[in-house]
Amino acid sequence: MGQSPLISLFFYDSGKMTEDDYIFTSDKLPSDPRYMATVSNGFVGTRIFDELIHVNGVYNGGLGDCHRANIPSPLAVRINMNEISQEDLQHSYTLDTLAGWFTHTLSSDDVIVTQKILAHRVHLNLLVMEIIMERKQTPGPSVNVQLLNSFSPQSQDIAFTDGPDFQDARYIYGQILIPEVKDAPKPSIHLIWTPVPTSLTLPEGKTSASWVFLIAVAETADQAKDSYSNGLALIASGKLCSSHKCAWAELWSLCGIRVAGLLALNQVLIGCVYYLLSALPPLKVEGFLFNGISPGGLSNGKKGEDYWGHVFWDQGVKFAWESALTGEEMCPEEIYGQKEIHINGDVCFAFQQYLYATGDLSLFREEGGWALVQGIAEYWVSRVTWNTEHGWYEIKGVMPPDEYHVDVDNSVYTNVVAKYSVCAEAEGAPSLDVSSLPHVLTYRRNRLSSFDSSSFSGTLWRFGSSYG
Repeated sequence: MGQSPLISLFFYDSGKMTEDDYIFTSDKLPSDPRYMATVSNGFVGTRIFDELIHVNGVYNGGLGDCHRANIPSPLAVRINMNEISQEDLQHSYTLDTLAGWFTHTLSSDDVIVTQKILAHRVHLNLLVMEIIMERKQTPGPSVNVQLLNSFSPQSQDIAFTDGPDFQDARYIYGQILIPEVKDAPKPSIHLIWTPVPTSLTLPEGKTSASWVFLIAVAETADQAKDSYSNGLALIASGKLCSSHKCAWAELWSLCGIRVAGLLALNQVLIGCVYYLLSALPPLKVEGFLFNGISPGGLSNGKKGEDYWGHVFWDQGVKFAWESALTGEEMCPEEIYGQKEIHINGDVCFAFQQYLYATGDLSLFREEGGWALVQGIAEYWVSRVTWNTEHGWYEIKGVMPPDEYHVDVDNSVYTNVVAKYSVCAEAEGAPSLDVSSLPHVLTYRRNRLSSFDSSSFSGTLWRFGSSYG
């Protein structure tokens, strides 16, 4: 499994971590479902107990309405034990970021029931739910656990059709209803899942039992079927959950940060890293095109939520403010895509920082990075206006990063990142033994974004004076 070379650079390990640092436990769930834990692997993600799944790059709706397509989740299951007084039951909810899974533990005087949910870190098309019943003392009578499931194989975003059962599993498939732009492809979703019964029973005299429920989700029937079959084989070999846990352990071995004696702060940092890692797939997964990270990750992004699952800034040369699958602008409000153009410089700056941190020239020589840097530099050259009076170039009519002002001339932030972009093209060319674009050199020589530092007020707006 490939890993990111940047992870070890971003996080500094100043001491031995303990497993407790990675575990978040509560006896109550948050009252606001937006704060529920999530599981994701860069291809598929879900919010715990939520009725929806989202898949990388699968959106429904055109400009102003484009959002992550809602896929129904067969694993939106809650467990309970109706035969035991609720006052005698203890609930424990745990997000184990070291293992990469969520558990709900239900405990009585006689039995412990554990529900485990995960998005597999190695086999990206699989979501898994395992339920384990363990008797505290034997012998004992049979014990039942109820599985409460509101699943319905329908979606407002995808026209699903029932397919034939596959290896005793249910199967549906369909296409999104509305593409991002006219004539754009309509992604398909194929969903195969283990039917979830209304209850499970630990028989009399038996000390423990376990059940595994699989979801295989893919964009083709063959891939969904292969993934489901592979999941069954992993169950039979006893390696389904252990292979996932090992993959997360390997991922964490490459990064870490610890503040001695401050568990609460450690957990804040670990939680942030967990959600970042969950949003990213392993590197170099064969046949998989990662669409990018969106605010809230794959588990969120339905209509009206978390920027609707849009990816910010990583498609094209003039980057969309918010994009989905095609790279076209998908921001519900047109003004941001038109005016908040500093994102182009932001992307180029990120490439610069990558080069400074890693020294990796292959990204630029062999994987298209240099074409991107040159393309962004050319964009800025095409966007400037020459100021004859002052003898410098200006960038007019933009929205600064604060988003409170529109049609600002010479936003400090925008002009600075534009300058960085042009300098990156001009200064990077010799390192790659290529020629800088002549018009970019001309632009660079002519006082890119000069301003009078003696009168600079520190605003986000005009150089040499405050806005307005």
